[in-house]
Amino acid sequence: VYSLKSKNLSFDNGNFKLSQFELKPKVSRKEFVRSLKSEKDLYTITAKSIGIQKMGFGFQGKDMYFKIPDMNLETVHANIYRSKIPADDLKKKLMYSKLLRDLPFILEVKNIALKNSQVEYEEETIESTGAGKLTFSNFNAKINNVYSGYKKSSVPDVKADITTNFMKDSKLTAVWTFNPMNRSEKFNIKGSIFNFDAKKMTPFVKPYLHVTAEGNMREVRFNFTGNDVNATGDFGVKYDDLKVTLYNKDNGKVRKVLSTLGNFLVKSNTKDQYKEERIETVLRKQDRSFFNFFWLCVQQGLKQTVLVI
Repeated sequence: VYSLKSKNLSFDNGNFKLSQFELKPKVSRKEFVRSLKSEKDLYTITAKSIGIQKMGFGFQGKDMYFKIPDMNLETVHANIYRSKIPADDLKKKLMYSKLLRDLPFILEVKNIALKNSQVEYEEETIESTGAGKLTFSNFNAKINNVYSGYKKSSVPDVKADITTNFMKDSKLTAVWTFNPMNRSEKFNIKGSIFNFDAKKMTPFVKPYLHVTAEGNMREVRFNFTGNDVNATGDFGVKYDDLKVTLYNKDNGKVRKVLSTLGNFLVKSNTKDQYKEERIETVLRKQDRSFFNFFWLCVQQGLKQTVLVI
């Protein structure tokens, strides 16, 4: 499915570097989707450079190990495309803590720096006209302690500290932590988004909540804690000039009476008041990814603070 290319590759005294990295599909999106029996992501990834300092690798007895003090990823552009047209992949999706815990070798990556990058997620449904796209530009992240659980009784928390521009012009910050040795797969993710145009979320909100919103989300804050089964936490907003439209989930037509009622019940703005709710417990869909789980928590927060549905 993919071609893999790089212009330069060097390894000298434990220092590894490659430049102009490319992982690109050899087939079109249509060809890829036609070949699928169930949903699957299609990746396009490029990077200006990937560098590792003082990498150690080899064998401790019969056990393979990779030990990396620092890894730097410069100007990465990652596009993930998913078509919702094929059948759902119903296999259980493992949390990242379990994936690291179950690696069959010693992995210790102390620090990862992702700089000046961009992440895009595109999703296409039967009803959509083209793929809806989520864009995270000027993406910078510091990720610490990516350790496997192989032959270990404890490891430090994995921590990802992220700053990015969401949908090009809204500042987003997030801190995500979990520990590979926690068998309940406990995690915490907290952060904030400032000055976000609610209309930009239409391709992702409408298919699932059957609602669209217009207005300026001046501030959104979230703090979710969960595990492999469920999650809860706090979700809060400040917004201006908010207007909601509700749709019939069966035929897609506007529910005029409920939309009018919804806009009557929702204040068009919160002024300087910060509206925060403790979200109801959200159940994880075991056949979906962690990011789908996080999105379900955000949806629940929107329901309770803004949408009144």
